[in-house]
Amino acid sequence: MGDCEAHLPSPPGSGPGLDPGPPQAPDHVASNRALWDAWSPKWVAMGRHAWASDDPDWGIWSVPERDVRALPPVDGRDVVELGCGTAYWSAWLARRGARVVGLDNSSKQLATARTLQQEHTLVFPLVHADAEHAPFRDQSFDLAISEYGAAIWCDPYRWIPEAARLLRPGGELVFLRNSILFSLCAPDAEEPAGDRLLRDYFGLHRLEWTDDGAVNFSLGVGPIIRLFRENGFEILDCIELQAPSGTPVAVGGNLARAPGAALSSVGEAPMSYAIVKFPEPREVFIDDQAQGSNLSATGRPRILFVNAGIHTFRLGGNDSDPASQQVDVAECPILDPFVGEFKKC
Repeated sequence: MGDCEAHLPSPPGSGPGLDPGPPQAPDHVASNRALWDAWSPKWVAMGRHAWASDDPDWGIWSVPERDVRALPPVDGRDVVELGCGTAYWSAWLARRGARVVGLDNSSKQLATARTLQQEHTLVFPLVHADAEHAPFRDQSFDLAISEYGAAIWCDPYRWIPEAARLLRPGGELVFLRNSILFSLCAPDAEEPAGDRLLRDYFGLHRLEWTDDGAVNFSLGVGPIIRLFRENGFEILDCIELQAPSGTPVAVGGNLARAPGAALSSVGEAPMSYAIVKFPEPREVFIDDQAQGSNLSATGRPRILFVNAGIHTFRLGGNDSDPASQQVDVAECPILDPFVGEFKKC
């Protein structure tokens, strides 16, 4: 993953405000919105954990901002989070004195964010919109930020010019996206990223996932640098984050898009993952929490992320199917998942 920072040179401009609605949105906006509305229940726990923390961190490895130092001072500045999800980054910035607005494509994610605002008595504007066509006037903000969010779910040829439009002269854009290597090695399935290139580096742009219809975006180094320059940005830094020493490498092929993968950010317990084998599609329950089908839409086994420790796995469906398995899931690296195999009676 990479953390990038850029800014628009020269003096500040005008104040925030709303603009009329966007033009017709591209197809990926609607499909990704539907996916995130469906996935949102599995992000509530991670969002609640992040809101309870007062120590901002970046990405799946929870690398502390105090070590990364990607952000400029935010006290008294107007900030927009593009693709805020449950808005924990917005909350962290608001506590540091920012006048923050969270924007997200999923109304369900924003509903979680509003619940967490009430729980923490910390309220700031939340806007349901597409970051490729944000409903704000030109030069409304001093800082735009995206941790994954718009940085992977929006077309860079649309959202980066939009971020430039929203920023005042001298404003800064800070975002975290998937690493280019990850995008090249991640298979089109819920399987771990491997050690082979699966995509053409020079063809990187729109990544479509056939198992669930998700659409991500990634650009190579040259195209994204040119895109920054074409939109008036001066590149200040590019920080490549590494997993802290001793972190379990439980990384699925669609890590940044699968709802279960978010649990690896929680950090309260070592992470592992499981594959539940059964000849037919069945709803999988881990400790009575529904995890979706054991198979993807293409019929491949799905990766289910879980904390290490003792868990009860069971299948929904016919009474003749095995009821449950109680197992001790070990903390494990990517090559050693827990495999639970259920047989038909």
